[in-house]
Amino acid sequence: MDDITLYKLAIKMTHCKQHTYSTEPMAYYSSTRSSPTTSPTPFMSFFYLCLIILFLSTSSAFGSGLGVSSSQSSSSETEALLNWKATLQNYSVPALHSWKLTSSSSAPIPCCNWFGITCNKARTSVVEISLPGLELQGTLHNFTFSSFPNLLRLNLSANGLTGPIPVHIGSLSKLILLDLSNNYLSSVLAPLSNLSSLHFLDLYGNEISGTIPLEIGNMKNLVELAIGSNKFTGMIPHVLANLSNLHFLYLHTNELSGPIPYAMGNLENLVVLDLSANKLSGRIPHSLSNLSRLETLSLLSNQLSGPMPSEIGDMKNLIDLVLYQNSLSGPIPHSLSNLTRLETLHLFGNQLFGLVPLEIGDMKNLVNLALQQNNLSGPIPYSLANLTRLKSLHLYDNQLSGPVPSEIGDMKNLVDLELSFNNLNGPIPHSLSNLTRLEFLHLSSNQLSGAIPQDFGSQASIVKFALFDNILSGSLPQQICHERSLQQFLVSNNNLMGPIPDFRNCTSLMRVRLDNNRLVGNITDNFGVHPHLHYIDISHNRLYGELSPKWGKCKNLSVLKISGNNISGKIPLEVGQLTQLGELDLSSNQLAGEIPRELDFRACTS
Repeated sequence: MDDITLYKLAIKMTHCKQHTYSTEPMAYYSSTRSSPTTSPTPFMSFFYLCLIILFLSTSSAFGSGLGVSSSQSSSSETEALLNWKATLQNYSVPALHSWKLTSSSSAPIPCCNWFGITCNKARTSVVEISLPGLELQGTLHNFTFSSFPNLLRLNLSANGLTGPIPVHIGSLSKLILLDLSNNYLSSVLAPLSNLSSLHFLDLYGNEISGTIPLEIGNMKNLVELAIGSNKFTGMIPHVLANLSNLHFLYLHTNELSGPIPYAMGNLENLVVLDLSANKLSGRIPHSLSNLSRLETLSLLSNQLSGPMPSEIGDMKNLIDLVLYQNSLSGPIPHSLSNLTRLETLHLFGNQLFGLVPLEIGDMKNLVNLALQQNNLSGPIPYSLANLTRLKSLHLYDNQLSGPVPSEIGDMKNLVDLELSFNNLNGPIPHSLSNLTRLEFLHLSSNQLSGAIPQDFGSQASIVKFALFDNILSGSLPQQICHERSLQQFLVSNNNLMGPIPDFRNCTSLMRVRLDNNRLVGNITDNFGVHPHLHYIDISHNRLYGELSPKWGKCKNLSVLKISGNNISGKIPLEVGQLTQLGELDLSSNQLAGEIPRELDFRACTS
């Protein structure tokens, strides 16, 4: 006998008598409302957590006073839940084990005691269904939404639901929160205008297509609209500007096209606006400067053009300004220095030109500054040294010139410094070796000269050290592997001399380029066993010694180049055991003896 039949029999046996239910709720609700693509600040999280708690506590109090005193409502709700469970492909998941009825009891187990179900205080009607992240597989087609007239919150996020969102979901007229995010829901989005009480609509991370329904503009109580990471097409509806209570708007990662509506500037309560990864074109509307409460503006990866509006500098509450990978042109507005709360400024991958404004040094809260892949010229401003909170500074692939400011050595929190592919000249400031948190140093493809500071690596845990394609001289820093964190050491095409560092303790090494220098020394014992190493080129130097059998233990090695040196002795048999090896160049050395049979066979069959 199945649960549905047993349920109906139990109802009949009790003659519809009322039951005394346990007051201990089994369900839970997660009030975490995190952004799909951005991380809110602690202040923002606290403020809006309070806002959400206010909504939910108010709605729960409302639900507790519902005038449903008989078991009729909870009976139909119980039956509706069991019917839907029966349609799930994996209805036997452990989380739904409590969704059942037993023949030993004289009354059905009330759904108010089931996992993920919350009823009002009188335990006469369901007010919340919360089943996130349970890997439920099925559709919403057989979910009888009309059986839940008092439902306030429905959370089925992070499951495996497929098919369309049914039109009859509009019968949930009291619903405050609808979260169906991170499923596989598809088809066009049905009008949801009947959900007039809705505050939070989260549908992101699905496969919903078609245009954004105009009826959404009538949902005047919406606080959060998150429909990113779907397949929406067409233009952004102007009617979204009617959502005067909206705080969070996520339309990112769709196929939306056309301009950003000028009327978006009317959403004065917006805190987060994310339109990134679409096909939006035209200019950034000046009206966005009216969004005085905005903390995150993300327009990345679109086809926006024209200059950056100087009025952006009026958005005093901005914390994250992310406009990269567009076709923006013109200079960087000096007014950005007014954004004193800004922590992230990402403008890379555009066509911006002119100088890096000195005033950026006044943005004391900046943590990430990324201006790479533009046409910026002139010197690196010394004022950047004032950005003491900065962790990443990306200025590579521009036309910057002049020296690397020694003041950068005062940026004690810097982790990632990338200035490659510019026209910088002069020496590498010794002060950079004071950056004790530095992990990534990229100064390649410039015109830097002089010696490399010798204490690099003695204090910082360097992960990537890239100085190739310069005119550097002197010797390599011998303590570069002091913290054993080094993964990439790239100094090819310079005028470096002296011995190579002792790499035996660099067990994290992945890529080494020392080629085309004037390095000298015996390399027999300079390298050890490097399980992650896949590329090494030390060719065209003045190195000598013999090839160590330890090369055969570098199992991931795919490229080994030692040509143009004075290496002698035999090729170790162990080198032939490198199954991943695709390129081996030992030419122009003093090697003798036979080629290992495995290498000879591989050369013949390749």
